[in-house]
Amino acid sequence: MGLSIDASRPARFRQAVIFCCDETYLPYALFAAHQIAAHHPDRTFDLCLCSTRPLAIPATLQNLDLRCCVIPLDELASGVEGDARRSLAAYLRIV
Repeated sequence: MGLSIDASRPARFRQAVIFCCDETYLPYALFAAHQIAAHHPDRTFDLCLCSTRPLAIPATLQNLDLRCCVIPLDELASGVEGDARRSLAAYLRIV
């Protein structure tokens, strides 16, 4: 079984800082990505935002040049259950 990843753009660099999140953690991931981008304006790594579903990035943060990746885990993680502390997005780090 192959894993299909839908990305907003191709990777530009071989290195990346990757945030795996859902709608709940999105504000915190965006804050951290904003801080990294501000401190590394000439960065040689991608800032990636991975989620199980498309996430809405506010227009004010479009300048971060995030690479947004959607990794549908529905079929792959059919037996995995989340709880109040861990959503399915928490398992993206393993993938």
